[in-house]
Amino acid sequence: MAIIEFYQKYDIWAYVFSVISGLLAYVVIRLGEKVLFLIRTRRRIRHLNVDCSIGRDQSNYPCKLWIDFRNWTNVSLLMKIEGYKLPKEILPDPKATRDSTSGLLEIKFIEQAAQANKPPTLNIDSIIRHGENKKVWVPLESKQPDDMLNEALKNGKIGKLIATILWFGEKPRFTRYRPKIRRT
Repeated sequence: MAIIEFYQKYDIWAYVFSVISGLLAYVVIRLGEKVLFLIRTRRRIRHLNVDCSIGRDQSNYPCKLWIDFRNWTNVSLLMKIEGYKLPKEILPDPKATRDSTSGLLEIKFIEQAAQANKPPTLNIDSIIRHGENKKVWVPLESKQPDDMLNEALKNGKIGKLIATILWFGEKPRFTRYRPKIRRT
């Protein structure tokens, strides 16, 4: 009873109700965002073609999963790659940059320089115009056998690309994109 009298005396009820209503509003907004992203998450976008291959070279990252995007959607799009999630069987290169909380690997688009004597730049986002191709690569552990990597790629068990797309068309729209990476 003393607590209620204390609350009434110092008008703490208004403060308590504002905190509770603020927390409730926050929870509702966060749930709404999750539902919106679940509805708008797409695994395949018609005429945005994705091709994958495993490649080896003599660079800092000798084994790579190459992902090639081909845009035939009749509109330009801005793609921002949030990261790449590998399954437990496939190991990333030890030098690869990854997010410590989510475990997502950082991958970037390869943009050719305007001048021939400059090296290509790497960006996490890129505009892909209609008819254009853009490539990204995921660094993989070089000690893994090609047979295992190709089998995982063929079966669609090589991982998940997580990206966000903004479409530039008559009605600009936003899509969360999580394609199944596989070789057809």
